[in-house]
Amino acid sequence: MENILFNEIEEYCEYNAWWLYCFPVDSIKKIGLPYPFFIRLDDVEFSKRINNKIIALNGICVWHEQFENKQSPVTEYYNIRNGLIFNSLYYEKNASIFSHLSWFLLPTIRHLFCYRYETAEYVLQAASDFLCGPENLFSQNPQQNHSKLSLCAEKTRRNKNGVSPFIMKKYMESINENENLLHRIWRVFTLNGHILPRSFFWDDRNLTDKGYKVVSSYGSKPLNVFRAKTIIYYNIETQESFAVQFSRTRFFRILFHSIYLGILMLLKYGRLAKLYKTTLGKFTSQSFWEEYLELKKQF
Repeated sequence: MENILFNEIEEYCEYNAWWLYCFPVDSIKKIGLPYPFFIRLDDVEFSKRINNKIIALNGICVWHEQFENKQSPVTEYYNIRNGLIFNSLYYEKNASIFSHLSWFLLPTIRHLFCYRYETAEYVLQAASDFLCGPENLFSQNPQQNHSKLSLCAEKTRRNKNGVSPFIMKKYMESINENENLLHRIWRVFTLNGHILPRSFFWDDRNLTDKGYKVVSSYGSKPLNVFRAKTIIYYNIETQESFAVQFSRTRFFRILFHSIYLGILMLLKYGRLAKLYKTTLGKFTSQSFWEEYLELKKQF
């Protein structure tokens, strides 16, 4: 009974997901329609803009697939791109330029360290699209753009033969793996092995070799892949996986591209943030959405 009464206490929440979000229709006349993010952060931005007090009702909930099961380069693209836009709309003055840079540079470095080069490329594509400005970004067909993005390889899926190259012992070793400070310094100093000679890496010719690692597809660490050549990212719940391999060439090509985009962000962010703010009304208007969704062509 105490827990039920305790649950009646109202807690502050800044946004709510579309699944459970009800608001007065008159609010749309005042603040406009949702921002055309396509997916990810559109509900957060709308809640921030409507700025109404949110009341959560007991007994109402949604059961949905875990977000980690949906993780892919595509979702990372939308998270980074839409996050940059959202931050420019609402936190441009409250945060330093370096915090905006870290929004895409830190995930890029982490993905590079984990051999997830394609995901790192999607992060940089998100930053590049943000730098193109709102007019160019929203002149594209969102469904066509999404279809192109969906052609990614670093996404868990069933093995064609119905059997994933999964070894429980290796998976559990990666879950419990840790390191001391000296090892961490050495690993970071070598860019997680990307400047080490090839002779420092373990063999991966057989599934039992130390150079063949099986790690969790969600929440894995750069330590898990250090000095390995082949990595199987495995979702133990869905029994789906994908494989990546160490590539020094891809690492440095993406790293230099991220530095280039970081310089562009330093030079252009202030002007772009103002541009995203001044065009907010346009891209949340009914006339824009009718054209964006090609509703007029249907009648």
